Amino acid sequence: MTNPDDRIEFVEKRSNRRISCSRSANISKGNVSYVASIKNMTIEGAFIKTDAPFSVGQELTLSFYSSIKQKQIAVAGKIVRAYKHGFGLKFIY
Repeated sequence: MTNPDDRIEFVEKRSNRRISCSRSANISKGNVSYVASIKNMTIEGAFIKTDAPFSVGQELTLSFYSSIKQKQIAVAGKIVRAYKHGFGLKFIY
């Protein structure tokens, strides 16, 4: 049986609303750049779809056009989860 306190803690970890999207993006690490797409975002991070090989712990730069800001945005991030066709990126502020 699940401890109710564990459930409350889990809900608090997801306090930022995740927004689904399909936005083109570029990922750069050093001198190398990859094409990718942002599948969803929160204020803390994003899920990035790409076939490029990345692993947990890598730091990189994510760049994309913001229709709200009407300009190109670049943000540093660290990979916290890696999958066959993408990864979870935590933004570094």
